[in-house]
Amino acid sequence: MGGSIVDMYASCGHVEDARKVFHNLPRKDHVMWSAFLDRLIINEGGDYALEIVKNVQNQGIIKPDRVMFISALKVCGLMGSMILGNILQAQIIENELQTEVTVTNTLIDMYSKCGALNEACVLFNKLKTPSIVSWGVMISAYATHGRCSYALRVLKEMQENHVEMNMNIEGQELYLEIAKDGYERDLFLGNAL
Repeated sequence: MGGSIVDMYASCGHVEDARKVFHNLPRKDHVMWSAFLDRLIINEGGDYALEIVKNVQNQGIIKPDRVMFISALKVCGLMGSMILGNILQAQIIENELQTEVTVTNTLIDMYSKCGALNEACVLFNKLKTPSIVSWGVMISAYATHGRCSYALRVLKEMQENHVEMNMNIEGQELYLEIAKDGYERDLFLGNAL
């Protein structure tokens, strides 16, 4: 019941009320922590969410699970906190969650957003069977960093591995082709994309 009230307040933009209810809940599970972090990110950006992640980590309030690590990594990516991201990755390995594709995808995204493209590439290359999301995250990482030719190379590799593309990937492909040819600065084309 308490989690629903927290979610209701946060969804309506009443983050301060959501915080009060959340902090007064006698028992908070993984789902509640993760949902609270996600709502904080949506409503306030990441400052307070990053503070929450650090407190949970430092005080050992709850042993993080896969979902909580994903939420915490999203905060790190949003805030560019690679140091905390590295600590979380060490804990992910310690908790034997590094083989979870969704966790790895979030790590790749976090490293990309923190400007650590090499670390993102290393993680992607360690995946035995990348999911469609893995491919998309890596293509997006390269594109975000202006490495369109690398993004196109990953796209080609994806096609060679017979991974079925979705609309998001097809849209990225179109953008990368346009960017490669130098047309991304064209106002008309840019607005169309």
